[in-house]
Amino acid sequence: MRRLAVALAMLALLAAAGERATPHVPIADGERVRREGARLFVGERPFHFVGANVAVMHGAERREALAETLDAVVADGLGVVRVWAFGEARENDGAAWRRDYAFRLWPDVWVEESFELLDRVLAEARARDLRVILVLANRWGDYGGFSQLARWAGQPPADTHLTPGELDAFYACEACEALYQAHVRRVVGRVHPASGVAYADDPAVMALEQVNEVSAASAAGAEAMLAWVERQAALVKALAPDTLVSAGHIGYRTLRERDQWRRVAASAGIDYADSHAYPADDPRIRGLGAMRSWIDDRAQVAQHGLGKPLVWGEVGFADRAPSLRGRSRAGWMEAFLRQVCRDGSTGALVWIYAHGAPTEPGSHIIATERAHAGATRAVLRRWARRNATSPPTPRNPRLGAAAGPEPLFVPQTTVEGAPAGVRWRRDGPAALQACLAHDGFRVARAEDAGVATPEGGRPHLYAAGQGRVDFVLRWPELPAPPTRVVLRARLSSEVPGRDAGPGEGARVRVRWGGVELGVLDAPPDDGDGAWRELVVEDAASLRRLHR
Repeated sequence: MRRLAVALAMLALLAAAGERATPHVPIADGERVRREGARLFVGERPFHFVGANVAVMHGAERREALAETLDAVVADGLGVVRVWAFGEARENDGAAWRRDYAFRLWPDVWVEESFELLDRVLAEARARDLRVILVLANRWGDYGGFSQLARWAGQPPADTHLTPGELDAFYACEACEALYQAHVRRVVGRVHPASGVAYADDPAVMALEQVNEVSAASAAGAEAMLAWVERQAALVKALAPDTLVSAGHIGYRTLRERDQWRRVAASAGIDYADSHAYPADDPRIRGLGAMRSWIDDRAQVAQHGLGKPLVWGEVGFADRAPSLRGRSRAGWMEAFLRQVCRDGSTGALVWIYAHGAPTEPGSHIIATERAHAGATRAVLRRWARRNATSPPTPRNPRLGAAAGPEPLFVPQTTVEGAPAGVRWRRDGPAALQACLAHDGFRVARAEDAGVATPEGGRPHLYAAGQGRVDFVLRWPELPAPPTRVVLRARLSSEVPGRDAGPGEGARVRVRWGGVELGVLDAPPDDGDGAWRELVVEDAASLRRLHR
């Protein structure tokens, strides 16, 4: 039985080897990945890839499994890995966290052992002909991130992560930027002690990513974010002129955010547009057709609108259920990579190759030893092999210069309400008054919408971007038209974490039965809102409503 088991194991290894993609092209000294228009090249060869995020920097178990994790990436034929090269210790982090997670304990106190591990990551990747994207910071409070930089700069956040308002302030904070840039200089300027090659000159370093999931929630925040991205791109380019630079943008949900994403990717110091993709988590994507249009829109903006490559920095489909909307996790990944190839996009990095159990239930994990990930890894192997043997060229007729700037995926969320009907109140012998409640609407349709009850706040219906909310508002039995009608609603233009600034308020146009009644201004505040009244005294409008 022991010999049989060994024989079966050898057969399994041979089968796995047969599924591997074409071997990686060796990384030659001085041969960097470069951009020409909307494509990347290595030498004269177009450079396209299927890659993976790898969890190798944070946690003792995952640090020890570095070689095993990279071996799994290579076994699947993937050519690029994305690595988080940051970690800022918080005051309450214990000794183990500071040892196994942190790059930095205080603004001027660094953890040399973590940088030595990063040296090893680059050496092990180079030995396997893997290109590396180094991420220099985290927008979120995980592993310290922007939140800890803000604390060190004297702007402590209210919670773990910066609110949108706190994030706006971060982009304008000179002390925060100085702290961020100190880490950038430390990483990009480091010289590998074994090879004597600076990170800035290492051909294994494909790109330097400014921050994981940079974003902004308001118009003022978007301007501050854009200026911040441009300043950091200039710094990184000065430190590493031959290395690609990306912003690390999370992507977009609304049309307004789409324009923000486009402007960030258009920045002179940014070499390629990037976006994260968890399509099955978006309720507006109900099937593969919607997902394809969602992908197409980003490819059109980046590749044809801006003339820059598109890299999907994170792609994931949760493993919390056997199927996602009737399709397996592997089936979703297959459809995603097929469309990326059809659009001619540069690459996609799956979330995530990691040793050990998921960090949280339902996370997007391609763990190196978990059997249920096998089908998804088989999909990755097929598309990695296809990229290596036949680089994708755009063949999607929806895309191109002729398509123009109009969205190919128009976001819309539909929320069903519980319309009990709006109650009228007599306000004198010839006047009516009605209040529109957050839970009394019939249906809401907007780029993003829902009903929320924030902790300590008021329940409310929210809508982002353009949209509409329908109420059931029945005309009461009256012998003659009233002389006055008043509609009341509590409204707010909310930017969580701060008051909205000038030009960030919303306008609500009110129509009833085809009659334009007027416009209400939603006051900019932190979300509590204020009562607004629409008074209708136009006799012609009231007669039309009465009919």
